Amino acid sequence: MSCWEILGLPSDADTRSIKRQYATLLKRTRPDDDPEGFQRLREAYEHALNWSDSMRQNATEETAPAAEITLYNTETGLQPRDTGPSAAQRTATRLLEGITPQLLDERFAEAEQAWCQAEFEEQLLLLCLKTEHDFQALTRWGLEHFQWLSQSQRGNLPNSATLELHQRLFSSLEESLAHLLALGDIEGFWREYYNLEQLDWLKSRTGWEQLNELLARLLLNSPFWSAKLFKSVCKLNNWSMTDYVSKCPEPYWTQLLERNRSENFLYYQQQRLELPLNTPENRAAYLLFADIPLLQRQIFAQRMRPDDWRFCEHLAQSIRDKHPRLLSRMPENNPFFWQDLKSQDNGWLSFAAVMLASGVAAMHHHLLPGNGLNETANAIALWSLLLSGLTGMLLWFWPGMADSLWPLDRRLSPYLSPRLSPRSPSPLLLRDLLPCWLIAAVIGVWLGAPSLMAYVGTMLSFGWADRLTKKRAWPRLASAYPTSWWLAWGMMLSVTLSTLGLYAAHSLTIASRNHGLQPWPERLCSRMPASVEECRLPATQQQWYGRETH
Repeated sequence: MSCWEILGLPSDADTRSIKRQYATLLKRTRPDDDPEGFQRLREAYEHALNWSDSMRQNATEETAPAAEITLYNTETGLQPRDTGPSAAQRTATRLLEGITPQLLDERFAEAEQAWCQAEFEEQLLLLCLKTEHDFQALTRWGLEHFQWLSQSQRGNLPNSATLELHQRLFSSLEESLAHLLALGDIEGFWREYYNLEQLDWLKSRTGWEQLNELLARLLLNSPFWSAKLFKSVCKLNNWSMTDYVSKCPEPYWTQLLERNRSENFLYYQQQRLELPLNTPENRAAYLLFADIPLLQRQIFAQRMRPDDWRFCEHLAQSIRDKHPRLLSRMPENNPFFWQDLKSQDNGWLSFAAVMLASGVAAMHHHLLPGNGLNETANAIALWSLLLSGLTGMLLWFWPGMADSLWPLDRRLSPYLSPRLSPRSPSPLLLRDLLPCWLIAAVIGVWLGAPSLMAYVGTMLSFGWADRLTKKRAWPRLASAYPTSWWLAWGMMLSVTLSTLGLYAAHSLTIASRNHGLQPWPERLCSRMPASVEECRLPATQQQWYGRETH
């Protein structure tokens, strides 16, 4: 079977037809599917090209035109200089006027008849560099018919034009692949990538090196990332992920490996966003990586626990030290942004408020004329103990119950919490404020309006104190503990000392045994002269009190 039969062409086919037919058959005959068929096709292609080149050279020698008659100037003896474009150039210019990709085959056939193929090719090349709308189509036709940027291109083409065409093609290719990557169209990316194998201008070693650099730059800078795509590109281009030397140019290779690790870390954390928020790891990942507005992030931070904050610290340090590429995905490019959202545990402030409310109630009900100090101190201690126990039970059991109401709490808190509490950031409505309302209701029903006003006023004062301190940023007050922390401890200490003071004052008003007025004030020595030996000073207990009968 001859090479023409394998290719399915007549023996007088030209080079362009041979290459076109070979590209068509190559799509159906792959080296990995049919190695022997591919080898026969390749040998037939080479034999046909050699035969076509030899026949063309023979035809050129046989039909060589006669030597042109050159006219010389009679005065200088020099050949006259051309004063304008040649007839072939003018014909090529006329043929390319209003050219479209659909008319190229027809116009080139006319150029062949007019013997201006070279001028047509050169002006088409320049036209491709000027036009924007049909650049891809015109350039594709020129690459296919004239083998531009390959070893088979005509040697006398302007170097500046071919260099600019090469740069334009790479820019266009980069723009196309970058657009497909940005859309996440992996199938379209592979389709475009496999089409590159058919481009003769990329088959040189320099072309593939530039293509490797282009692919590395695209993968590194694209907002879209696929670990599977990265591994496939590495395998096809022999970018080794284990060897110390890779065919991927530096510094792209090192940066690609770093991005691959960071993207895998990010993918693992984003997988946690789909899990229930019932573990510290999931809650920390949600706070740092969830695509939520700042207000919702602040609200979610209110339900964080000490274990959650420890995992936030771990994630933030990993991003800062091991995955700096992820800093741009953090709010304000700061992985520790959550520290501003971290609020102190303000639930225990209610203990100070209930102690003050108990003190107000005790003074209102017991510290009156006719009542003793002991009853007042006992009332403060008893009511403080009972209300503190109720507060402790709510603070212990309620957060777990409030988690079941999280969807409702998340919807109501942004609208109601800023109007009901001066604290900043605003607390959660059901998780933080509802227990305070329950305690306030118990105080109002049990101890009365004065105690209720004392409790509410104390809690609001704590919130306003912290808010003013943060707003004015007083250096001395902006310590590790908020202002409410110091006020609460001072208030509890004052109530405790006041209660102890009442007990001490009460003890001073009670006469002990044999103190004060006695039932027998007159004794033996009170009527005896001072000279009596039994009544001399200092008096003994027996002299003063005598013998008591029991």
